[in-house]
Amino acid sequence: EPTLLVARSHEQGLQAARAGQLEQAMQAFQSTMSAEPRAAQAAYNAAVVAERQGNDGAADGLYTRALAMQPDYDPAVVGRARMLVRQRRIPEAVSFTAAVARSNPRNALIRAEYARMLVLNNRAADAIEAIGGVAGAAAVPLTSGSAGGAGSMVTCGTASTGWGGTGRCWLWA
Repeated sequence: EPTLLVARSHEQGLQAARAGQLEQAMQAFQSTMSAEPRAAQAAYNAAVVAERQGNDGAADGLYTRALAMQPDYDPAVVGRARMLVRQRRIPEAVSFTAAVARSNPRNALIRAEYARMLVLNNRAADAIEAIGGVAGAAAVPLTSGSAGGAGSMVTCGTASTGWGGTGRCWLWA
């Protein structure tokens, strides 16, 4: 059955990636994407492997591909944003996460990543506002220890999952 083969290929890619066998992982994820062109998770995982291989151009294209298939796919949003930050392309990371957050206003993780990008761009006040806009301020409360700054970080999560939709957000200085 084709679905079983796709799942098996994807699982082989995950196992190879965990074992540090990046070439085999990439081949498995590419096989998965060939068999199922709408496999956003395979595109994301291939992007992570490409990034680990030092191929940021391919990683960016694969993150973008995953997001074209599933625009609210949190791991791809976070992965691409953090890759842009690592490349010191913070204004681009802010623009990217802002656009995704506008398209997915109820996705707390995406809004939190947008807020994180704002803080990295020395815009802590805007970050607080961005967090407050997640499904209403009551759904995602914000506690702030300081006004933030260049070293600040916004962290969101729940006690049970670590990261998630209706967790609390904190601004750390």
